[in-house]
Amino acid sequence: MRGPAAGDLAALEAMLAADVVLYGDGGGKVKAATEPVVGAAAVARFVDEITRARRSRGTFDLALVTVNGQPGRVLRDAADRVWDVLSIEVVAGRIEAIRIVRNPDKL
Repeated sequence: MRGPAAGDLAALEAMLAADVVLYGDGGGKVKAATEPVVGAAAVARFVDEITRARRSRGTFDLALVTVNGQPGRVLRDAADRVWDVLSIEVVAGRIEAIRIVRNPDKL
């Protein structure tokens, strides 16, 4: 299943539960959400913003994976370094939680 097109906040929001929570982990070493982002509109905007920012940094390779039993993806930069690992928790067809790990000590 493909996600919505970049910038299509309404389509992204439709995939999210109303009370979705996004958690970031940068370990204080890289940029990441420092507090949970809560709510479909706020999470959709945050995901759109970080996607746009990442795209401005160049090309990344995306691999769909299973992370702790949940659907996810791994992003690698042009030098084949892991940029981040994202997992989602889906309940009743909607995304309830998104976890993005960027902490280099955990990658």
